Amino acid sequence: MKIMHICQFLGVGGLEKVLYSLIKEQIKFGHQVEVVVYDYDRRWVEKYQKDLGVKVHTSYTKKDGYDFKLLSFLRQITKKQDIIHTHDLNPMLYIGILKILNPKLNIVHTTHGMEHLDTHPKTRIYEIFLGIIAQCIIVVSPKFKEYYQNQLLTNKKKVHLINNGTEIAPNIRNISDHAERVSVFEEFELDTKTPTAIYVARVVPLKAQHEIMQAFKEINHQLIIVGPSGNDSYYEQCESLQDKKIIMTNGRSDITRLLKASDYYISPSLHEGLPIAVLEAGAQGLPCLLNNIPGHNTFNTSKKCVLIYNNTAELVNYSSEILKEKNELNKNFFELITNKYSSKVMAKEYISQYKGILC
Repeated sequence: MKIMHICQFLGVGGLEKVLYSLIKEQIKFGHQVEVVVYDYDRRWVEKYQKDLGVKVHTSYTKKDGYDFKLLSFLRQITKKQDIIHTHDLNPMLYIGILKILNPKLNIVHTTHGMEHLDTHPKTRIYEIFLGIIAQCIIVVSPKFKEYYQNQLLTNKKKVHLINNGTEIAPNIRNISDHAERVSVFEEFELDTKTPTAIYVARVVPLKAQHEIMQAFKEINHQLIIVGPSGNDSYYEQCESLQDKKIIMTNGRSDITRLLKASDYYISPSLHEGLPIAVLEAGAQGLPCLLNNIPGHNTFNTSKKCVLIYNNTAELVNYSSEILKEKNELNKNFFELITNKYSSKVMAKEYISQYKGILC
């Protein structure tokens, strides 16, 4: 099967990590995969090319506004593909037009996030167009599925929930990797004997880094904030809260190394679909302390897999409790990820949807 994934950006974020894992599994299954990225943020292009050996089309850069030359570029490179897989809204505004011009194109779309509905209300109209044109709409959370199933002119039968997936470590671990810990803590001048939390996310108000950094002023733990700026003024506000035990690293390509060095994962995020960063932490055997939002609560089913806090007072208390409960949390979450949220499970479900369209 010839599969082409189309993204506006290929930076360092949740979408890019999910897509990386998906493509890796698709190649293992014997499919031919290519990627298109057409806007300025291409930080993970080299990683995709080097690690996966996948062809990434980067020869065209989108102009401001609706770019008709981009439409022409995409028309040329999508002709011989079995499946065109768009990721998030912008690519679908171009591929959807190509589908009208060439009804034989097979279009699968994944919505990884829906923050744009609130920040740019006119995108609700674009989503209606997407709902009409895409043959299959993949969503990563029940909330997203509900949105499309209630959307005007969208056929409910074409909307499918596929959980984000991550690669999992061969064996669960119960303590941080000592060698990695020494290396990382020397780099950041942290104390190896002090419990340390890590948070990985783009630095924007929605991810609430400022709030968590303030909270850690009251906690006798260290905190590593990993992620590039998505809002420069907000990033500067967060930087002002750094001290000897609360640090910011900006964007990093060695996330797994940093996770292995840490004692637990924390997320104060105010909104998530299905957070891939939390899955990555759990897959590395890190206990997770998470803010009470639907995307985080998804992980607590019949067994307690993560620890949920409701406010700063609970956060302060639970930062000690999570280390006491880590063995049970690690075991339960690792089992859940293996059975439901692994990249292999995710890839099989995507391939099933592709085949359904081709048949």
